[in-house]
Amino acid sequence: MRGKKLGKKGTVLLAIGFIIFFFPLTSLAGDFDTHSLRHDADFKKEIRDDVFWVPLSILGKPELTRSELKELRDKPEELQESISNLYDAIHYLQISGLRPDYKFLNTSQFWVSWADGGSIWNHVAPAQYSLEEKIVSPAAMTNIINYLLQGNYEEIGFFWASPRLLGANTRPFFLNYIKHEGCYYIINPEPYILAGQVGVESGDISDYHIEENFAPLHQTEDLGSFLEYYLEIQSGIFSVATFTGKTAPPFTNYRKSLVSYLGIPQTFPRENYNPIYQERKEYRFVPPPWECPPEYKEFPEYTSYIPAARPPGEVRIKSGSFFTTIADQEQSGWGMFLTGSYQLFNQFSIKGRVMRKFGESGLTGLIGLLSYNPPGTGYLKASLDVGPGYFLGNIGEDFAELGWEFGLDTGINLRPGIDIGFHGKYRLLRFEQAGQPVDFSGWDLGGSIIIRF
Repeated sequence: MRGKKLGKKGTVLLAIGFIIFFFPLTSLAGDFDTHSLRHDADFKKEIRDDVFWVPLSILGKPELTRSELKELRDKPEELQESISNLYDAIHYLQISGLRPDYKFLNTSQFWVSWADGGSIWNHVAPAQYSLEEKIVSPAAMTNIINYLLQGNYEEIGFFWASPRLLGANTRPFFLNYIKHEGCYYIINPEPYILAGQVGVESGDISDYHIEENFAPLHQTEDLGSFLEYYLEIQSGIFSVATFTGKTAPPFTNYRKSLVSYLGIPQTFPRENYNPIYQERKEYRFVPPPWECPPEYKEFPEYTSYIPAARPPGEVRIKSGSFFTTIADQEQSGWGMFLTGSYQLFNQFSIKGRVMRKFGESGLTGLIGLLSYNPPGTGYLKASLDVGPGYFLGNIGEDFAELGWEFGLDTGINLRPGIDIGFHGKYRLLRFEQAGQPVDFSGWDLGGSIIIRF
């Protein structure tokens, strides 16, 4: 028997039922799902012992729709107040228009701290700055997640690794971790803004796109279990550390006995830094930079790692030098000097130097120098110096004459406060003695052990 055709009334009822039961599902998907995230995903896929792939919604179902997130663009403070879970944070990153900055042009930039003698520090961009500028480095991405989720979980922090060789193909170095209800959750947020870098949250292992980027959210009860898995996948890693704080601190390369270490500013709380894997002790707490990129200075949580500007009258003393003199009157000799520096601005300073040679002449100099400090490498520093000097000595008779000195000073950092230095300076010193011209000009070439106070 053929069924009766639906009348106009029946058609309307069917349409209403379709809207009631189907539209809520499609609207939820449209409001919350992205090309990789699924708001209703529910799976726990074991990858290895005590390491599981889980959906982001395990740390809280999404609460903000796509349109609500778009309304929060360019409003970092409101965004932080509105976001309460990882799903919403990653969803925002995917629709915010953030672009990767691999050249570190605007974020996580290398910044030369002139007042610190030309040290090069890597300043990870504050989260608010990155969110406003919409350009981020991998390290800055972890800063954003850390910023957006502060106070929403038992603990949130950074999981950072150091490669054996800079530039090695060992990405990623920068991840976030979250501690929640007895488990750790680890994620690399950067791939979520890159096309095709993250699989769909299906629970199907074919969508588990690890590809050495560790983008999928991983769950473990013991962070050491995830660390073992990470080191299995990642090659060329010689240290891993976790740390907490309102923002990632600046960091630099620190060198001792020609071995490179990670330099962490002494202003960063040591109890917040936890090295969990080391082939050797590769980090040192070192004097902090005295400057940071000017656009970061408005963010107090970042500048808390940067001390107040160095007092312009502060003096840094160097002592303990030996050198060789090449001149007509004295071919070689030993000596000592004390140098104090006074920072003027940017890469310029003035120096006062007292020099004493222990040769036959007993040459002593009181020298004032204008110094230009070009960028260093974090452990290798140099300065170009020029200035007048008052020289005293004895060549048959005592003399006290004015002269000039100019040249190059370099220093290689061995450990905090101690450098090994090399210098090449030319002394212009001509005068008359007993009616006869005397030329005491010459080159000082040599090395030194420098102690900085």
